[in-house]
Amino acid sequence: MSHLGIELFLKAILLSLTGSFPNEHSLEKLLNEIKSSCPGFKLDLRHEHILVRLNQFKEIRYPSKNSPEIGSEDWLAIEELFNALFDVLPNKIQDDFLERDPTVKGGRVLTLKPLEK
Repeated sequence: MSHLGIELFLKAILLSLTGSFPNEHSLEKLLNEIKSSCPGFKLDLRHEHILVRLNQFKEIRYPSKNSPEIGSEDWLAIEELFNALFDVLPNKIQDDFLERDPTVKGGRVLTLKPLEK
């Protein structure tokens, strides 16, 4: 699910910058779209390498015998990539992200259903 999470994060960045995003699953292509829309947006080489590795995981969404394997050892690098992406976001997007209420979605308030005893 890490690929999907980063894909949606990149699409949210594009939506904020341009008002739209392409019908695309490639993290590399989405990153290139962001770079062309926001020339100051830059990741260091290590994080670009993590993104390229994570991009391979899109194949896991529709598994086949040639799908790459993913394990928990990849999680720290993926978390590092997310943090690096967040750090280079324009301040407005960072503020919007930090100020959102995670219990509100689409105008509805999300609540936990009480457990039955």
